[in-house]
Amino acid sequence: MKKVHVVPHTHWDREWYFTLEDSNSLLVEHMDYLINYLESNLDFPHFVFDGQLSIVEEYIKYRPENKERLKALISSKRIFVGPWYTQCDTLNPKIESVIRNLQYGINISSEYGNHMSVGYLPDTFGQNAYLPSIFKNCELEYSIVQRGVKTSDANEGINFHWTSPNGDSIKTNYIFFGYGPGKFLEPTREYMDTKLLPILDSLSEKSNDQEILLPSGGDQALIRGHFKDVTQELTNMNSKYEFTMSNYEQFMGKVNFSDVQTITGELYTPEKSRIHRTIHSQRADLKILNNKVEKSIIQRLEPLVAMSCELGVEVNTKLVDEIWKKLFDVHAHDSLGGCNSDRTNEKIICRLKSIEDSIDGQINIMKKKICRMIATDNDNVVVIFNFEAYKDKEISMKIYTKKQSFNLLKNGKDIPFMILNTAQISGGTKVEVTADGEKIINLPSYFETEITVNIESHSIGYQTFYIQEYDNEFKDCNKVISENRIETEFYTIEINDQVKISSKVVDEEFVLAFETQTDDGDSYDFSNIAYEVPIRYTQITNVAMSENDREYRVSFENQVITHSDESINVTTMLTISKGTNDLKINHDILNNVKNHRLRALFIKSIIDVENFADSGFGVVFRENISSNIKSWKEKSFVEKPLAIYPFERFFGVDNFSLINSSVKEYEILDDAVALTLYRSVGVLGKDNLQTRPGRASGINNVVVKTTDANLIGTHLNIHYNVCLGKLFEEDGEILPYHIDKMIAHNYEYYQTQNLNLFHNRMDRFELPYVSAKLEETYNMFNFNTKGIYISSIRLNSKNEVEYRIYNPAKRNIEILLPSRFDRVNLLGQAKETIEHYQLEFDYITIIRSGGIL
Repeated sequence: MKKVHVVPHTHWDREWYFTLEDSNSLLVEHMDYLINYLESNLDFPHFVFDGQLSIVEEYIKYRPENKERLKALISSKRIFVGPWYTQCDTLNPKIESVIRNLQYGINISSEYGNHMSVGYLPDTFGQNAYLPSIFKNCELEYSIVQRGVKTSDANEGINFHWTSPNGDSIKTNYIFFGYGPGKFLEPTREYMDTKLLPILDSLSEKSNDQEILLPSGGDQALIRGHFKDVTQELTNMNSKYEFTMSNYEQFMGKVNFSDVQTITGELYTPEKSRIHRTIHSQRADLKILNNKVEKSIIQRLEPLVAMSCELGVEVNTKLVDEIWKKLFDVHAHDSLGGCNSDRTNEKIICRLKSIEDSIDGQINIMKKKICRMIATDNDNVVVIFNFEAYKDKEISMKIYTKKQSFNLLKNGKDIPFMILNTAQISGGTKVEVTADGEKIINLPSYFETEITVNIESHSIGYQTFYIQEYDNEFKDCNKVISENRIETEFYTIEINDQVKISSKVVDEEFVLAFETQTDDGDSYDFSNIAYEVPIRYTQITNVAMSENDREYRVSFENQVITHSDESINVTTMLTISKGTNDLKINHDILNNVKNHRLRALFIKSIIDVENFADSGFGVVFRENISSNIKSWKEKSFVEKPLAIYPFERFFGVDNFSLINSSVKEYEILDDAVALTLYRSVGVLGKDNLQTRPGRASGINNVVVKTTDANLIGTHLNIHYNVCLGKLFEEDGEILPYHIDKMIAHNYEYYQTQNLNLFHNRMDRFELPYVSAKLEETYNMFNFNTKGIYISSIRLNSKNEVEYRIYNPAKRNIEILLPSRFDRVNLLGQAKETIEHYQLEFDYITIIRSGGIL
């Protein structure tokens, strides 16, 4: 007799067609009832209140008097929560955000005595390839997933070892019928024969074990107290299955994983469950802002916090925690996807703007404190904070001076820099209080100069530069050019009625174009209109070109006419470096057309049948054309398996790569590479799409209009970098990682000046300063190993400076460290002390032995 594990649970959507405030109002009602019920019914064993800890913190805000009662139930495993802080769609945020989500969920859960030891993903739209490794490094024992599993991959059973590209593996169950097949259990013969037994027989056939999992709950579901009696009655009604009240840990602990199959990599197939592959371009405005905020936290805020603590500068780490937790609410399932009501998306945008302000304020305060400790008696220095071990890193910054011209000095030597732009700024006025009343005093004008400078260092730390002003007439270094052909060491750019870029290094070229197509879908999925052919535009107008010693700039416009005969103007700035093979592309778009999709196209011959993309700590290879695209209906796929994919840092095909993009969805066509710029669509859910037959996703009985999701009147600024060239070295190095490192904004700068106190918003305000004097140069971490990259630098929950580094290539690299370090897992537990380490296609987290210097 097989045992059926009935797991009473709720799946708690943080927000969706309702707001977070709605969710929290309902949460208080549910949790009050749950606590009272479990305390009054000791024979009801347990309830799984979802896999996220945030709902506990939200509840305690409103019911602080119930904290001890809740702690008692969680610590005794009668209520299960966690390990996530919020359950995120793991292919939308950055991998570091996914890791932080688990870290915060697990660390905070210790205050309540327990967290579920299951990487629980019942409803997320696809699973990142590195999740098994992340789960293992967070000391989770199991994983349970629904969406993305290819049925043929699980042909030996729905229990399997799920393995990351680096080889880390976790015991996993595929909830084939989702998280609610047992939601309405009842002990009647009709229910048993017509509904329950067909599900159990199917699970029994697909299972490779005597234990069967029956999740018995649903969205925002209340505890069903009668289940404890129903399980016994169901057992008495048949001789095939024994029913027992259980939880996910108990079930997974009973399954025999000694002889099950292995499934490797990302889970992203829309076969049994919908994945919504085009959700990565829904509400592009929201996703662009999230991308900016994530980069600010990971690349600048966290490293500066770590550096400040090493320097003895007090930091408000609690505020950093609140920044992360607020961002986790943005990353919750559905939220960052943008498949929400207009009201909810409006609140998400406001949340992101609030996070952005908090980040800027914290960075401003830390920079100001440190710089005042360096330049205690000099108001004419600029300090550059470098958070990447990269020599000749190009830094862009604005310098404010009383005189028009200046030199940068370091150790008494001139440092060359490039002037991009300069402007004379009115000094305005100030008010002085005198015995005769207030007097308005005019202040002298000053100069704002935008420059770029290369810093020569492999060290993470800071450097101080002195500004020496002198009288000289400014000469604009940018000159207008009229040629229709630009030549660099790497490229030939032809600008006639279109833009064509050819590589001088490899046999590769493309024509830049735009594609528009009617979007007949909804917030979840793009859907075409049958037989409609996408329209392509390559014609450019209003071309303007200039150059300086470092780069060429070409601006132009494309007039895109949609199928509805409406026009969209796209203004593009193309920046071509004279010294590298990096092309910067920036699009300014004001959308005024409903129900369409706009993509940037790079028209080129496509040779390879696979493309590759960065995901987590390495690259994943994907089909250009889905092998099931012609037979998906016959095979009963729940949605069309479009070969449209997300990426984190870059993607590429042949000798073409696109890097550092603010939008994250691409497709490889027969004759072009397509980057989705945005979708405009005005309904949350819709029945019977060309790409998704059957019911609407989300709300399937009411049409929820999302007027704001049409993005009418929305200004979008979209940037990315393109490279034509050999992408994989013979020694295994993956060059797009190197380019991403080169162009990333992982630095900060601060000038001690009183001319413009609004360049940094909080410069106007006084701060208490530490009396200690800091050196003009500080090396926090010297690191220079080719092919090894830094994923994060942060202060962990134990106040240790933690570095995560990775090797994305399948070649062994010996890492030489500047001093003794402890290798730790993602929760900070030390594994071993190391001075060098062999790393191949993997990542490692380390802290300096002995803690902060």
